[in-house]
Amino acid sequence: MPPSYHQVTTAPEDINPHKSLHPTCVCGPHRGCCRKHSSIRSPSRRLNKHPCISHQCKQLLPIDWNDPKAEKFPLVDLQSAPTLDPIHANMAYHLSINHLACIRGRLSPDTNRAFIPELSIADRCTSENGMNYSWSSEIYFDKGSFLQKQEMDCYQTRGDENQPQTFTPCPHQSLTISTPRFAIKDGKVEVSAYITNRPPRCTLHESEQWSNFHGQYAQVVGCTICYSDAECILELHDRSLHIRYTCYKDLGPGTHSRHSKWLALLTGLGSPERKDDTLEVYERVWNTAYSLQRRGLYQVTHQTLNGVFNIGKRSY
Repeated sequence: MPPSYHQVTTAPEDINPHKSLHPTCVCGPHRGCCRKHSSIRSPSRRLNKHPCISHQCKQLLPIDWNDPKAEKFPLVDLQSAPTLDPIHANMAYHLSINHLACIRGRLSPDTNRAFIPELSIADRCTSENGMNYSWSSEIYFDKGSFLQKQEMDCYQTRGDENQPQTFTPCPHQSLTISTPRFAIKDGKVEVSAYITNRPPRCTLHESEQWSNFHGQYAQVVGCTICYSDAECILELHDRSLHIRYTCYKDLGPGTHSRHSKWLALLTGLGSPERKDDTLEVYERVWNTAYSLQRRGLYQVTHQTLNGVFNIGKRSY
């Protein structure tokens, strides 16, 4: 079992010692249920029948099903649940609307902000060619919406069987880092690579070249259709190329699969609803994680169309 989180963390104003956010799961003595189910770690597009998922989700939703108005709150399809693609092929994390609906039904009505440990995982893996990856995915609840922070770190060392690395934050865009080239220049180690965005960031240049002699590489992009922002950092670490890719998403309320935010992330369907340079999703997810005292938050300076952006300095 990979390392996972075991404690619910809430903002100070949300802490209530007399209430439990998650009742005991019928599957065992652990709290919550989703963390133990293989559907989060499995690439299967269908969620198998499971009494804990199918029954507890219905029982714990804070809705009176005898109320005629209850039809306004459609149940998710508990027999079939397509999952969001992870940001990298080696990230074994597959989230469905079922998981969000299950947690949503367990949250007390007065919950304003919370870290969701059942759906948050940190793990490591090694690819077939020996490359090591560290990745994490955290889910937060903030003011009626589920937020997600996914991150992948990988190191490519000279002499290894390195391969291009592709990251996909949403159905509408991707980023590929070419196989790095190592050399010695002026007695120092130089690593260079090509960065390719789809769609291109510049209509005149399909790719851009980077070298550690230029300093740290930092890129941030936002999707105009999905509520997702993504950040990529390249730097020389010892004698390796370090790639850190972070994606921030607003998953919506988690109440049904037809919500526009979830549907856009899952299928790509939708129309532009936001500007690609606002970065409000990045800001909201980062600040939520910070208020919940989560680790692994970095303050990176970006040059954007609106000027300098640094979440820590609030200069945007």
